[in-house]
Amino acid sequence: MACVFDYLDWRGDLSFKKMPFNPVDNIILSLLAYCPFDGIVPPPGTDGSVSLRNAADRLFAAIKKNPQKMNMYHFFKDAQYRLLLAVRESVRYQDIKIAAYINHIDIHTQIQFAACTFLPEEGFPAYLAFRGTDNSIIGWKEDFNMIFTDAIPAQLEALNYIETVSKTIKGNFNAGGHSKGGNLAVYAGAFCNSKIKKRIIQIYNNDGPGFTQKMASRPEYKEIKSKIISYIPQDSIVGLLFENRDFCVVRSANSGFVQHNPFLWEVRRTDVSKLDTITEGSRFVNKALMDWLESMDNEHRQKFINALFEMLMSTNANSIPDLTSDWLKNVRMMLASLSQFDKETKKMLAKTFAMLFDIVKNNFLEDIENKYIKKGNVSKNDTLQKRKTN
Repeated sequence: MACVFDYLDWRGDLSFKKMPFNPVDNIILSLLAYCPFDGIVPPPGTDGSVSLRNAADRLFAAIKKNPQKMNMYHFFKDAQYRLLLAVRESVRYQDIKIAAYINHIDIHTQIQFAACTFLPEEGFPAYLAFRGTDNSIIGWKEDFNMIFTDAIPAQLEALNYIETVSKTIKGNFNAGGHSKGGNLAVYAGAFCNSKIKKRIIQIYNNDGPGFTQKMASRPEYKEIKSKIISYIPQDSIVGLLFENRDFCVVRSANSGFVQHNPFLWEVRRTDVSKLDTITEGSRFVNKALMDWLESMDNEHRQKFINALFEMLMSTNANSIPDLTSDWLKNVRMMLASLSQFDKETKKMLAKTFAMLFDIVKNNFLEDIENKYIKKGNVSKNDTLQKRKTN
């Protein structure tokens, strides 16, 4: 199966002038947004930029001094390191200029936001790349906050970013990101002013969550909808959350949540390898999660998420690697932290997890029944009656 590394072997010697920007380039740039370019790429509001080759050299030097530098930013750090090596040697990418890098994490305001801009050259329109969720627990907390709030801080910062950076680049441009980064790109494109919207060529949402029905029905979102391209792997979970029904299914290696990793996506010469539909497993998980969320009002969702992350933070872990490094010890600490909650919160947590279990069980039974009905082994009335009696 061909992946982005094969693409770099096939097309890495061709400039954007010879072969224009395509969807695979979008995937690669959205992955490069995960690189910790702190202190290497100039921030927004400045005129400075650095070539991708130069940025890679400086980052490699920083990693040599501190091997842990990549850990905080990516779950697939080894592939990320290999990608940076490959684009550094690629005629297609090495001279692209990077500018306007920002990395903002604040535990108090519950924000994790990062972005950078790949500046235009002949055949290559500028690309505003928004980073997805990093390994920080506060980054994951902010993601979960999407469940009960209209706009998380990172979305508002993404809007400010596109309005600031668009003033410093010429011509039309693309925007995109992976995971939460894709969601941020869509939000920024939807709510920026009309002059900026007209300059946007495409917005790439690479397996990022959609929006609540309330948000998706707003006129600002509808104005930009035709410019959004959403890619999800066939076993997608994240990319199917909320209102995100118009998507292109990408063939991916492995299975389940691991497919969220774009390094596993199959690509062709100038495009992704497409499938007609997602898997039954993906439909099942998505339906169960959405049924569960819809069973709670926003107040219940907020209380549950806050309590859940209070338990996680009780371990004193700041990142997912911290949390998983001594899993048994951290689980014991999380269970011990339950004693700090009042009876109402404990009851709410137990009830919410029980609701999830029941919804998964009922969806599983319904899925099995539908398969038997399709095979003609049993009638719908028989299965409904059996579930009622049980």
